[in-house]
Amino acid sequence: HIVVGDRDGRVSELDARTLEPTGRTIDLDIQPVGLRVTHDGVIAVTADGVDLDEGTDVVFADLDGGQILRRLHVGSWGLRANFSPDGRLYAYGGFDGTVGVIDVATGEIIRGSHEPIHDGPITWVTFSPDNTTLVSLGFDGYVTLSDAADAVPFARLRPGEPNLRSTAGYRDDGHTLVLAYEDGSVMSFETDSTAWEAHACAVAGRNLSGEEWREAFGDREYRMTCA
Repeated sequence: HIVVGDRDGRVSELDARTLEPTGRTIDLDIQPVGLRVTHDGVIAVTADGVDLDEGTDVVFADLDGGQILRRLHVGSWGLRANFSPDGRLYAYGGFDGTVGVIDVATGEIIRGSHEPIHDGPITWVTFSPDNTTLVSLGFDGYVTLSDAADAVPFARLRPGEPNLRSTAGYRDDGHTLVLAYEDGSVMSFETDSTAWEAHACAVAGRNLSGEEWREAFGDREYRMTCA
């Protein structure tokens, strides 16, 4: 099926093969700017206000039941958003560089920080297949990995050039992240930390010395890393 939103606020479902209406529709008091759908019929529609500084309204609705579940407001605008694969979480990133996660069942906004995690607009947000990691890409060229449970970043790198639209997705193995940029470049990254550890041990061929450990980790307790 295909779900479309009209300017008058009506959201309708079409048969993807014939483009004929299925009869499932819902009227929302909101002009859709962005629309996302879960596998079980929950939709999220975003709409920017007249004054962009006022943020964005987000409406969650049940397309199966034809009812609005909840309506809330977030401070960011120009949102890029996606549901987690299991449909429990809804992540958004705005033009102000902030990222947030919403609990779909309760409407609670989970924010790791009210400070932006990107310098400028966010171009894409998505979740890892296991629902635990939130990926955000920005016009600053950075890709940031955050904990989906609290939206706190834990990894960040700048593989691409700034000021390029970009998108991200995971390969079928569930841990290889693929990034694509509007200049045609595509690159992939291993996000499994155990693979990083195995590679580091293969390159070094040994554990860190005490001095190397202190230089890298300070006062953190020394531990054996490689077999």
